Amino acid sequence: MIYAGYVKRVVVDGKKVNVTLWDPAGVYGHDAGHFWHNLYQESAVVVICFALDNQNSLQSVMERWYPEVRHFCVAPILLVGCKSDLRRLLEGTECIDMSPKVITSQDALLVATEIQAAEYLECSAMKGDGITEVIGAAVRISDSWDRHMQTIDHSTCRVL
Repeated sequence: MIYAGYVKRVVVDGKKVNVTLWDPAGVYGHDAGHFWHNLYQESAVVVICFALDNQNSLQSVMERWYPEVRHFCVAPILLVGCKSDLRRLLEGTECIDMSPKVITSQDALLVATEIQAAEYLECSAMKGDGITEVIGAAVRISDSWDRHMQTIDHSTCRVL
């Protein structure tokens, strides 16, 4: 987990951008509410991730993360299904009946539509698949949204 901000300079579509990543799930204690409020307010895009091998994780998108995000901010949402390598692995084996139900792209797209996500992508940190696409999409979504926001620095993409 990222407990503090992590900044990485990336190039997306030929444009150099500082991407700042925050993980509010790791912030607890007395000042957590104030911290989250400020963090959400300054975000140009919010990436909500869930595990493709865990139905409860997708359910948490609807029951916890989406309501929290909308309570604090109006930034666009990028929904990301993680562990895409496990879906391919589990779907290709006989043990699929013994494993938890793997979330299909169609099921995830329904949730993405319901929460009005700007985009839905899948990735695998273990295999490195889709990571560049997720970062690129976050930057592009941020750019398309923050054109209407004069107070956001266009050389920085803050991702929550």
